[in-house]
Amino acid sequence: PGSIYAANEWYVFKSTDYGATWSVKFSNYSGDLRKIAISKSGNIKTLYAALSDKVYASINGAESWVPAGSGLSDIKALGAGSVYAATSQGLYKGEISALEISSSAYTILSSTAPSGTNVTVTLPPGSFGSGVNLLVSIFNPSSISFTDSSVRPSAVGVSIQANISTQPAKAAAIVFSYKPQDAAGLDENKLAVIRLDDSGGYEVLPSTPDALSKTVSASTNHFSNFVLAQYSPSVSSSVPAPMSYPLPFNPYSHHSGMIIDRIKPSSQVRIFTITGQLVRELTADYSGKAVWDGRNGSGRMAASGVYIAVVKDGSAKTRRIKLVIEK
Repeated sequence: PGSIYAANEWYVFKSTDYGATWSVKFSNYSGDLRKIAISKSGNIKTLYAALSDKVYASINGAESWVPAGSGLSDIKALGAGSVYAATSQGLYKGEISALEISSSAYTILSSTAPSGTNVTVTLPPGSFGSGVNLLVSIFNPSSISFTDSSVRPSAVGVSIQANISTQPAKAAAIVFSYKPQDAAGLDENKLAVIRLDDSGGYEVLPSTPDALSKTVSASTNHFSNFVLAQYSPSVSSSVPAPMSYPLPFNPYSHHSGMIIDRIKPSSQVRIFTITGQLVRELTADYSGKAVWDGRNGSGRMAASGVYIAVVKDGSAKTRRIKLVIEK
């Protein structure tokens, strides 16, 4: 009641007071916005905004949008439900799953691209409280560039969006089921799921590729955008310039921990106070990342302040990086 959506070539506007005042909720400054559509299933309302060649979706009242389809040509009309895009070259259909999460049972969400590529997300009971809805949508990550040459993205990405700002209390399983053309030119035995974060960094999730069944499985306790990619970390190079994020790190709000990134797999990471007292010892995983949950070796939460991480690889070369905890 009271909510109205309007659009022109550049913007989607929203009013929550029957049109008395308006705010911009989607912008495309090239003047390429074509159509908007709204669907409702139970308590879940999904909004769609179409440009000439792609579709975006939102389940949180247009506060944020995720890609829901790309590679289309000259969209003329947009229909909701199952998402239909009528273009100059034909009619396309995309299956996009938006569901209310059960707090007492397993919830399975999936999204299927027109090519047949599928991504499934499974959440265990207790992952969220009541009233949380999730939208899962596949997109083509061709516009995403990685400065790290060890990452070569495939043609498959997926966005997972909640209707409120929250993250799961338990890890969710993600399974990419891809087509051969999605991974053309890549080593399918080295495929991994990569999570993109809001700070512009990324995390290579521990993944299980199966080239025979054309699937890659991983788990995550943080929802955002994910890309299926070949990950081939160099094991012969010396320790590169490491980085840490988020910075500063708040262990009560950054539930995925502080990521110490761009280090060699199996590197030793020792975290000290600025007075030289050892706080924690970590080991980098196969993707060249170590995760600190903000606790010391006894399991107690470390105090706010500046810490020094000393990274040592197998050849005994070391690098130092500053860490900051702010609670």
